[in-house]
Amino acid sequence: MRDSRIHSGRFHYGDRQTGRNGKGELHYETIDLTDRRNRRSSQNYAENIRRAGGIPILAVNNDCAEEYADLADGLLLSGGKDVEPKLYGQEKMFDFVITDPQRDDLEYKIIKAFVDRRKPIWGICRGIQILNVYFGGTLTQDIPTQLGGD
Repeated sequence: MRDSRIHSGRFHYGDRQTGRNGKGELHYETIDLTDRRNRRSSQNYAENIRRAGGIPILAVNNDCAEEYADLADGLLLSGGKDVEPKLYGQEKMFDFVITDPQRDDLEYKIIKAFVDRRKPIWGICRGIQILNVYFGGTLTQDIPTQLGGD
């Protein structure tokens, strides 16, 4: 039977090696998810986090990055729309580059909060891209057009 104890509004963590604290109580890792628009993929990620023994938390409020980082053990940045080219020093070159400025803002804030706390961050597709940009990298908006080839 799953036991998710909450103390003082925060999840109680125990020994990460055994999944139990000193009193034999089970604990669960909490993982933030940031893809709030794609309900199906968010449900799939959430279900797999739950199956692995975690508690998924969907991060939806741009003003709560610090609280999310305090609560969760890790952050999963999932796929989605394109990262805003201005964040990596470029102008939008193509009409098919579709961005989500509100999500970019949330993810920048939440990445900073997790980095400040030295907590793990995982990225899938766009998630890796936003991490790359956050740490000073750049992106190619369209590989065939900009670099040639198919």
